[in-house]
Amino acid sequence: MFAMIKHMDDPDFDRLVGYINQQLSSGVSQQKIRSVLEENNVSADLIDQAMNVVFKAETPTADNQLPPILAKEVQLPAFLTNLTLFRYRLDQRGFILGHVYILLIAIVFSGAAFGLWLSTRHIEDIARLSQIGYTFIAIALPCIGFIMTLSYSMVIRRGHDLAEKDAQSRVSMVGVYSFVLLFADSDKAENKYGAPVHSLNPFVILGLKKPSTNKTIPQ
Repeated sequence: MFAMIKHMDDPDFDRLVGYINQQLSSGVSQQKIRSVLEENNVSADLIDQAMNVVFKAETPTADNQLPPILAKEVQLPAFLTNLTLFRYRLDQRGFILGHVYILLIAIVFSGAAFGLWLSTRHIEDIARLSQIGYTFIAIALPCIGFIMTLSYSMVIRRGHDLAEKDAQSRVSMVGVYSFVLLFADSDKAENKYGAPVHSLNPFVILGLKKPSTNKTIPQ
């Protein structure tokens, strides 16, 4: 079978490589394959060449270990890098204002929902009403989730703003956590969550924009 194999350019060399691949896939040891090939008058040098081709094809190189799209660093959109939902700190004033801002968002959403309800009062087509209802639910659920995320984020960041000695005891008061945070004293100095953040900007307070600071804030 292998007597006519002479060199790399010989078409039968591909048969040799294929044979070795097949045997290895069947669980035959490399030494056993060599023995069979040598019994068929295939030179040791040619066997080594074929073995090198087989194992080189199976070994990933630095260039093909990952697809190019995964090997490159992914640049996040600017609005995502500016989000501080669960980072930095939020002082007492910001915590109170944040709830006011969230209330305004809820009022706007409720007004839109009420207007939609008024517009459907005279629609008698059940299919049309169902379509409007499904559309409303598809919009309402993400909005409710967004508002809840903003609210929870403020609780976390207000907790970051507490004096370190009181933080654990206040966190343990889960039932009245948000209520306690309304009156808890802020840490006046920089702590492990960074420097105090004082801002009236609704985007900063709601965690949608980084506060103005030159300090490096831990994640």
